Amino acid sequence: MRDEEKEMICNQMNVKTVMSHTKYLGLPVVFGRSKKEIFSFVIDRVWKKLKGWKEKFLSRAGKEVLIKAVVQAIPSYIMSCYKLLEGCCNEIGGLLARFWWGTKEGEQKIHWMSWERLSKANIKGGMGFRGIGDFNKALLGKHCWRLLTGEDTLMGKIIKSRYHPRGSFLDAKLGFSPSYAWRTIMSARELIMKGSKWRIGYGEKVRIWHDNWIPSKGSTIVQSRTGTLQQDAYVSALIDQDTKQWNRDSVFSNFNSFESRLIVSIPLSCRLPEDSLVWSGEKDGKYPVRSAYHLLGDERKNRLPGSSHDPHEKLWKEIWRVNLPNRVKNFI
Repeated sequence: MRDEEKEMICNQMNVKTVMSHTKYLGLPVVFGRSKKEIFSFVIDRVWKKLKGWKEKFLSRAGKEVLIKAVVQAIPSYIMSCYKLLEGCCNEIGGLLARFWWGTKEGEQKIHWMSWERLSKANIKGGMGFRGIGDFNKALLGKHCWRLLTGEDTLMGKIIKSRYHPRGSFLDAKLGFSPSYAWRTIMSARELIMKGSKWRIGYGEKVRIWHDNWIPSKGSTIVQSRTGTLQQDAYVSALIDQDTKQWNRDSVFSNFNSFESRLIVSIPLSCRLPEDSLVWSGEKDGKYPVRSAYHLLGDERKNRLPGSSHDPHEKLWKEIWRVNLPNRVKNFI
């Protein structure tokens, strides 16, 4: 646009011309190659907040309150919009760990436990601090959930027209030359696919072999395959459209007896509604950041060798209930 046209538009709208956009509402607008340099202001804010407090001025309980209520809230805004680099998350965790264990005359004190251990819940032997990377992904999952449940919104229409015009968000690809915002959203899609399941209505949106829809405490994806249904078949193929009930012959001939009984136990209405995506474990079916964060923590724990249910969970719960000074509980 020519300078004369810019000046004319600005005069009519009574606004000023902006020569360059670096930030908008506190968020970076243009992303270059060095993402670490762009997100460095988040690390600086955390460091400025921590360095203003001396170790001798705060007790261990005071540090806990400062970290949980103040410092961990600083990057929440940027983390709810963009994915921080793993290096940035580790650096923020390192700053919090050094502040927690303290320093003496510029020398770092011994870290008796890793920050990952301290980030566990209180009843699991940790201090309940947030894992920066997992919390970042749980916040970003909200955008994925909005795109899945609100395709008719303005954001949903724009994203759909740009990245998945012929399919749903679950089938979308990263695409050619994607924006960093799209990369950010796609990084949390796997979390949504693991923590959600489909509530069956017509069955026209739910893929039999790929989506979560079986009402099971374990895996909610169909595991058995004994029939002739195609790889891309939908659940509607198992529903009798005349009676609005499960086609039991088709169900029992395509799955083993255990999964067949689970499928026919799913209630169907005479007026079949549309299929809807709900979050597992929540009564209202809506996406909660807290539940998604704990899901990521449990996944990481299950990947460790020899992981199982913590036998000391009940003991930790009783310890935190005891009427003792916080410094004693923190020491334990």
